[in-house]
Amino acid sequence: MLQRSSSPGRRIQSALAPGTPLDAQQAFVRANTFSYDPPIIDAIVSNTPDARGESIEIRGINFGQTETPVSIFVGGRECMNAEWQNDRRLRCYAEEDFVGPKNFTLMVAN
Repeated sequence: MLQRSSSPGRRIQSALAPGTPLDAQQAFVRANTFSYDPPIIDAIVSNTPDARGESIEIRGINFGQTETPVSIFVGGRECMNAEWQNDRRLRCYAEEDFVGPKNFTLMVAN
């Protein structure tokens, strides 16, 4: 009734044969639902950005095992040239802004 194929780290395909009873279909969906751990930020270097703008490095985990689209916002403004470097490091360039505490938003694989 169930056919499954996968390629490591890339794609999972599953299919039910036509005529599979509804309770088996529901069990199939529950068994094949998954999610990813959210990114965790350990450090932002420099953690006191210059008002003239500067390069920022974000250190943590769960940024993605392969190159992943990244969006980074500092104080509600998009950080330019956001770049995935590896599962534990991201970089971007914060543009000029007023000095003071800022909220930091990170979106990975968005």
